[in-house]
Amino acid sequence: MKKLISILMSTVIIMTTFIILSAGNTAGAALPPEIYLTAPNQHYIAGEEITFEMKIPADVIKDVVYVQLFIDCNTDVLKFRTAEQSKGELAVTETEKGYTIDFYPWYMATNTETFRATLTFRVSEGDIDVNAYALLQYRDSETTREAMLVEDLPDNTVFSADELPRLIVQGELAIYRKGDTIYLPYSITKSELRSKIRSTHKEYPADYKVLYKTDTEYALTGDELSVSFDGRQGETVRICILGDADHNGIVNAADARKTLRYAAKLENFPEDFSEGCDLDNVAGASAGDARKILRIAAKTDTFDPPEFTIKQGEEFTISKLFNGGSGSYNWHCTVSDGKAFEISDTFTPPDSDVFAPGTPYEQTFFFKALKKGTYRVDFRLQFLSTDTYDEVFSFIINVE
Repeated sequence: MKKLISILMSTVIIMTTFIILSAGNTAGAALPPEIYLTAPNQHYIAGEEITFEMKIPADVIKDVVYVQLFIDCNTDVLKFRTAEQSKGELAVTETEKGYTIDFYPWYMATNTETFRATLTFRVSEGDIDVNAYALLQYRDSETTREAMLVEDLPDNTVFSADELPRLIVQGELAIYRKGDTIYLPYSITKSELRSKIRSTHKEYPADYKVLYKTDTEYALTGDELSVSFDGRQGETVRICILGDADHNGIVNAADARKTLRYAAKLENFPEDFSEGCDLDNVAGASAGDARKILRIAAKTDTFDPPEFTIKQGEEFTISKLFNGGSGSYNWHCTVSDGKAFEISDTFTPPDSDVFAPGTPYEQTFFFKALKKGTYRVDFRLQFLSTDTYDEVFSFIINVE
C-alpha cells in the first residue's frame, strides 16, 4: 500500500512539474499580437485608386507607443496618395523598398476603442508585388516586436478597367446610392431590383444575396447584389429600405410601432436599425422617427430627397432610365427654376439581339448648371402629355 501511495505521489509531482514547465514555455513563446491590413472586394486597377484598411484591436494598441507598417512594393505602380485615421498622428515615408508608415495613436493609452486608418494608393500599369509586415513599440520597453499581420489584400495583378466586371446601377437607384449602399424611399421587389442592377459582363452576372431568410418577394435592408471575378467578390451594393423597421420590405404603421418600442427600450435595439430608420437626425430610435414613419405610411409626408453639390458650369447626366416601351410612357424632368439648368435628353434603342416590340428604350438626361442656387429636380414616368404617371423620384441640387 505504501509503495502504491509512493508511486501515485511521484506521478503527481512529475505531472505538476510538466504542467509548470509547459506553462512557462507557452508564456515564453506567446503568439505575437494580431493587427489587420485589408482591402476586401478590391482589385488593382490601372488608373484607379485602391484603399487599404488598417485595424488594430484595442487590447493591442493600449500598451504601445507606435506601430510601424512596412508595405514593400514597386512605388511606380502603387503610388501613395492620402491617409486618414481615427485619432493620433501618422507619418508616411517612401523608401527604396516601398513605404514605411508610422502610427502614433496617443489617445489609446486609456481608450478601449479599436484603432482604424485608411490608406489610399493610385494604381498604374505594370507588374506589382506587394508584401507587408508590422512592428510594435511598447510603452514599457525600448525594443520593438513584430506583430502578426493578418492580410486580405488583392492578388498581385494589375487589371485594366475593362477587364473587370462592374455593377450598372440604373435610373433612380443611382440617385439614391451613397457609397456602397442604396437607400430606397420605397418598397421594391427582388425581381425588379435585379432588373435595375446588372453586371457589365454577361459571363459574370450579378449575384443576389439575402440577409434575412424570409419568403417575402420584397427586397430587405441588408440584401446585397455583387459581381465576382477571379475568385474574389468584386463590386457590391447593399440595399436599405428607409423606414422598414420590422424587415418585411413594406413601410406601414407596424414600422412606426416597432420604432416606438425600440425608443422606449421595450425591445432589443437591432444594430442595423439606425441605417434605415433614423430619420430625425437623433442617434438611435426615437419617438420622432416613429412619428415620421407613421406620417409616411399614411402618405401625409415623404422622405427627404437626396442632396448633391456641384459647381456652376459643371455638367452631369442621369442615365439608365427606361421608358414604357411603346412610347406612351416617357420620363419627364422638371426643375424648381426652369432657368437653372440647360437640359436635353436622348433615347437609345435596346440591343438588336434582344429587341422585341414594346421593349423599353433607354433615356439619358444631360444637365449643365447655369446659375448658383438650390434647386429641386423631379422625374416622372408620365403617360403621354397627361398628368398620369407610374413612377417618380426627386433630388436636390446645390450649385455653388
